[in-house]
Amino acid sequence: MVAETKMNELITFIISHFSFLYYKCGARFVDSVVRGSNALLILEMEDLRLRFVRDRGQIFLDFQSSHNASRDDWFSYDVIQQFVTNETID
Repeated sequence: MVAETKMNELITFIISHFSFLYYKCGARFVDSVVRGSNALLILEMEDLRLRFVRDRGQIFLDFQSSHNASRDDWFSYDVIQQFVTNETID
């Protein structure tokens, strides 16, 4: 039951904040995993994959290219934000 609740929390978060990705940008859900109290969902668009991870009550967002990316080539939102804004994130 705990695992179902955690995945539901993650899905609700994505629907509340990122539904434009599948309504306007053509993203589709391509993978999901639940392990204990942690949950993971992957959305994929033409050139980009987004990995939403719920871990210990926090939600993380990672990015990956949809083309020729290995399983471990994920970049955290924090890193991308630092490159774009040139500000250090705590």
